[in-house]
Amino acid sequence: MLAGGLLVLLVVAMEMRCLLSFECSSNAPLSYEGNHRDFRASGVLTCSWVLTVPENYTVKLTITQMNVDSGGNFNCTNDHLQIRDGANSSLLAQICNSYPSSSVFRSSGTQMWVEYKSTQASNSFEASFKRLLNPSFCPRNVIANDTSGLLTSPFYPNNFPNDMDCSWDITGQAESRFVLIFRFLCLGICTSSLSQPCACDSLEIGDVFGARQICPQTELIPFISVENKISLSLVTDEQNSAKGFLAKYDSVFRLEECASMTQLTNTSGWFSSPGFPSSYPNNVECAWTIPIPPGLKIYLTFLEFDVEECGASCSCDYVEVAFTKAQSSQKKCGRIASGGWVLKNAINDEIVITFKSDGQGRQKGFEAVYTLVPQDAWESVPSAFCPWTDPAPTTEEIPTVLVDDASTERIPTAAIAQTARPSSDDSSATVTDSTTKRSSEGRGAVVVFTSGQVK
Repeated sequence: MLAGGLLVLLVVAMEMRCLLSFECSSNAPLSYEGNHRDFRASGVLTCSWVLTVPENYTVKLTITQMNVDSGGNFNCTNDHLQIRDGANSSLLAQICNSYPSSSVFRSSGTQMWVEYKSTQASNSFEASFKRLLNPSFCPRNVIANDTSGLLTSPFYPNNFPNDMDCSWDITGQAESRFVLIFRFLCLGICTSSLSQPCACDSLEIGDVFGARQICPQTELIPFISVENKISLSLVTDEQNSAKGFLAKYDSVFRLEECASMTQLTNTSGWFSSPGFPSSYPNNVECAWTIPIPPGLKIYLTFLEFDVEECGASCSCDYVEVAFTKAQSSQKKCGRIASGGWVLKNAINDEIVITFKSDGQGRQKGFEAVYTLVPQDAWESVPSAFCPWTDPAPTTEEIPTVLVDDASTERIPTAAIAQTARPSSDDSSATVTDSTTKRSSEGRGAVVVFTSGQVK
């Protein structure tokens, strides 16, 4: 029985030795193998590795553990980790315990060189690397001077590639805001039942009210920018690819007019109490009406709300939202947190918003944004099979602007054979027309980030 136990321990020890083994030599090749790859070293050694990923990708190196004591040598000469951008190329970092640095590094090309040099037995490090799509294939920043446009995920209408980490901004005119509406959105699904929904692919929307990360099962609501910019960041892993997203943006300016009845006919709009963000005047009454055409549904949210409090009946100052055909209404006063009053999904109706103040007490007032969304727009990101089979949208009414050039590069994924490579001398795509910022009849633009094709 004892001999059997010793045999089991011997087998386990041999397996662990194999697990912790590494090739310590000069410029030992380590190639990407379809997932992140770990390597490590410890003790008195000098080792170096050349990390290599496929064409059109870059190396992302993560130092997961490091204890490299330089023995009081603050410039890390005798003991260090040295990281170079390519095989023996430009130095990215030389680090040790006394001179720490970032734990994540990114190459500009397909290779990275790492050296572990140690004169002390107690030193050690562990690291892993994976591939990431070359940033030159990511969307460029967009300056949108139009009142509306379409946005797509990279490589649309093809699937986006795996191992991508792309960030880009959409910037509009000063004093404007964006309303971003996702019509369809599919992300890669985690194959492991233990994975969290956002552990694989995710899309992060920033510079908006309620900024958050979008992943499978996430509710899709219109996003409203805090100022005149929206930032997007799409991160994908090495597992399942997907079609990405098709979204529309509207650029809106705050309507300051207070009249007995103002009809709002654009697909999106932004309006407020008179004088906002200063206190509203006494004894005013303003009204806005929003018709909801067939095939659309409305999303109305109050971004700020501070109206004189006067009991449950709101008998002094108030905002009332009435549905004409449904013959129902909601009246509110007092303070409501941003986004705390939302009305959505009404169809085939007309909404009338009324603001009224009496002769006493004045507060900051309110500002609200509405948008009309297609009835077939998804309300959440699919958590399993992606039902999106429609072709690219027609553009009969909206001119198309392709943000690319004539050169192409080959992307080694199952879903994508080619994609356009952005020009290196232009850091932003510009979509313009002759519309003024207060125009009620705006033209639009489609911003598509690729001309690649599936073969």
